[in-house]
Parts: sequence; C-alpha cells; structure tokens
Amino acid sequence: MKNRKRIYVISMIAIIIFLLRSFPKMDISTWSLLLMNNDEANFLRTWARVQRAQLDVDELLGSCKKCSENKCKNQDPYQRTDVKASSISGQILQVSGDFSRVFIKTRNATGFYRTSGGDGWQVYLKGPSVLTASVFDLGNGTYEVVFLPVVPGEYKLYANLIYTACIGIKKPPETHKSLGKMKYSVEILKGKGDSLLHRLQYHMKFRDCYGTSALFQYHICYGCCRGCSFVWNGLGTWENVRGYLKWRPYIKID
Repeated sequence: MKNRKRIYVISMIAIIIFLLRSFPKMDISTWSLLLMNNDEANFLRTWARVQRAQLDVDELLGSCKKCSENKCKNQDPYQRTDVKASSISGQILQVSGDFSRVFIKTRNATGFYRTSGGDGWQVYLKGPSVLTASVFDLGNGTYEVVFLPVVPGEYKLYANLIYTACIGIKKPPETHKSLGKMKYSVEILKGKGDSLLHRLQYHMKFRDCYGTSALFQYHICYGCCRGCSFVWNGLGTWENVRGYLKWRPYIKID
C-alpha cells in the first residue's frame, strides 16, 4: 500500500515538473484552449483561422500559390469551373452567434466533378443582417465557406466566381508587399476575370441561440458575453433595422 502511494506521489511530481518545464514552450492560446470546453475551443480555432486567412497572402491564394509565381501558365481549359453545374454539397448550420459553414462542390463544363482547386470565390449573405464569408480552398474541387451570423433569421447566400483554375491570378512583388502598397495586392489580370463572373445562390435559416452556448450573445450585449474581449478587431455586421442598415460591432466598446 505504501509503495502504491509512493509511486502515485512520484508520478504527480513528475507530471508537475514536466508541465512547468514545458510552460515556456507553450503559448497562451494553447493553455487557454486546454481550459475551454469543446464549443469555445472550436469557436476560437475558427476565429483564428478566419483572421489568418485575411492577412496571409499564401492562404488567400490557396491552390494558386505556385501559379501566381508564373509556374502554371498552361491550364487545362476543361478544368475551369462551370457555376451553373456546381452546387452546395453540404452544410453545417449552427445557432446564431456561432460559426456556420457550407461547402461548394464544383463541376467543369462537361459536368464532371473537379478534383483540383484554384477557384476564387467572393461570398456574402443577405438577410436580417449583411455579412461576408471566408472561403477556403480544400484543393480537391470543394470550397469551404465559413461565416458568423449574429442575427437569427432567413438568409440568402450569394457566391460569385471571380476566377477559376488559377487563370488571371498575379501575386504582388515582395518589394510592394514590404512597402505596404495595398495598390499592388493580389489582383485579377485585366481582361481575364470579367467573363468568369457568375453567381451561385443558396437559402438557409438560423435559429436564435436563446442564451445557450453561442459565444456571441448578440441580442443581449451586442458582443462577447464570456469575457473574450481579446478577439476584438473592429469587426461587426450590418443589421437591417426598419429598412436601414445599421453597423453593429461584435464587441461593445464603452
């Protein structure tokens, strides 16, 4: 019996020493995630993923990273996406105040599913509020659309195909990037994008969170009610109030 207690005490001491030594190697976000429940941790991961995609040019380019460096000039025309043949293949809809997502499955002009990435989508939603979505190229012809509706109700999703099969993409020179000249940000070459503008529409409905696990209790405090003010970055949504659009920040600032 004494040996068991001794082994238990030694084991606990070893674990504590290991954690203390590992602490400098672990960032604050790692420890924060360990203290959160699954819903909170998943929300924070998705938030970080969306913010990173908005700031990282390589993440924005997706499968077109090499092509933007003039290494993929000869694209197979049959690999171009046909919006009319493409569709929403799946959805994961949460209550308002949590991230939801839909998946766009693309087809080419002959009706076959595409198995490679390289499309540029601009997606926004209109309903009780107006919001934009982040699109992630999964590299297999499927695109993940992530968005955060904070007002419950019925929405219509508009997905505009801006370019396909990496045709017309140009990456800005590193000098322009370092100088902060946003004029030279990732752009579509003149004359190669206009003919590709097509739209895909989709309807969906979001329930109110009613004080449940959603991190953004929008109607209660117009922001994050769980003390996560560290996610504040000036973002918000346009809410339709009596026929007029009114800006509502995600986090209320006094």
